[in-house]
Amino acid sequence: MNPSFEVGPNGSLSYWEHDCMAQSVLGGAPSSGAWCAEVEASNPQGCFWSGLYQPIGGFDGMTFALGGWCRNVAGPWTPAIGFDIGIMDLSGTITPMGLGPTTTDTVWTWLGMNDTLHLAADEQAVVVCNPGVVGGPAFASARFDGIQFFKTFPFSIDEVPRLSSHLDIAGGYISVACMNARIVQARLLDALGREIASVSPLGDTTTARLLITARSPGVYFVAVRTDLGDSVVRFALP
Repeated sequence: MNPSFEVGPNGSLSYWEHDCMAQSVLGGAPSSGAWCAEVEASNPQGCFWSGLYQPIGGFDGMTFALGGWCRNVAGPWTPAIGFDIGIMDLSGTITPMGLGPTTTDTVWTWLGMNDTLHLAADEQAVVVCNPGVVGGPAFASARFDGIQFFKTFPFSIDEVPRLSSHLDIAGGYISVACMNARIVQARLLDALGREIASVSPLGDTTTARLLITARSPGVYFVAVRTDLGDSVVRFALP
């Protein structure tokens, strides 16, 4: 609940819990509202096991998808950050599972994962926003936004790719993220459907980025091929 860290026009961390510094700040991720959450990184000489977390409804053997936007706050330290599932026992102790992918980027990056919950009796799953770890007296923080968690049905309902995009005209690129599948290829097409550029990401990635520098104003498309099939994103350059 409260996946974009805002209530109405104001920032809010309602429904979320944290042990170290966390706050709602302006500057949301693409298509995720105006606010996001900023969380202090863990530090063995300061506040350790930092994170923002929320208990979730789930049961042993449940297949799920978890994803969202995250980025490091620009600075001298950019630890590996991301999303994870943690297991909370009766004492309230949370053990992160280390399931999700991570990033060290300082621009908004979509990270997604699909897995299965494995819970023992009296255990509860929690969604964790992991701001990473820094050593010594260093300080770093990470931002999170647009978090999604839902049950999947891999054997009964055909899923379609769930795409989101971020157009950065100043940076000269468009990025596309897929919530529930691996991106195999992304092609940049003009309004007539002619291919201008393409990328084939390596590894088990859910994001792709295409350069749009020196492109003429007009309508363009990004044709995305994923493990769950094909989909298209439309955008316009002024």
